[in-house]
Amino acid sequence: MQNAWHVAALVAVSAFATACDNNSSGRTAGQQLDSALVRTEQAGAETVAKTRELAADARAKFESSEMKDRLKDAGTSISANVGDAAITAKIAAGLARDPDLSALGIDVQTRGGDVVIRGTAPTVAARVRAEQIAKSVDGVNRVENLLTLKTM
Repeated sequence: MQNAWHVAALVAVSAFATACDNNSSGRTAGQQLDSALVRTEQAGAETVAKTRELAADARAKFESSEMKDRLKDAGTSISANVGDAAITAKIAAGLARDPDLSALGIDVQTRGGDVVIRGTAPTVAARVRAEQIAKSVDGVNRVENLLTLKTM
């Protein structure tokens, strides 16, 4: 087994020596290694420079007014949807607290602060109260009351 290691080591040394001898430029192995290190450093520096260039380009695009406007619009849209959902929930809670309206299936839809209420109300007074409950919630711009009177 030890002889096999010796043979493998001799083959490796012989191959390295042959490669050095076949070097047409006459450079030593150390010089070749130095040259390879220089080329590797240059390639690394080029990669760093290209990465920095791409990062700066991406940053410029991100900071462009068009991108800022898109992000602002997306944020506004998300905020409006969350606000509309909160308005709808507050109105539904208010309707649920009213003894005449709590058991009824009143649909509340909110879009951009504009509210539409649909369903039935037992009396004209209850219909008016439902609209007042909706109007009393912060963020409501207007209320469209489509409640009909419940027929007996």
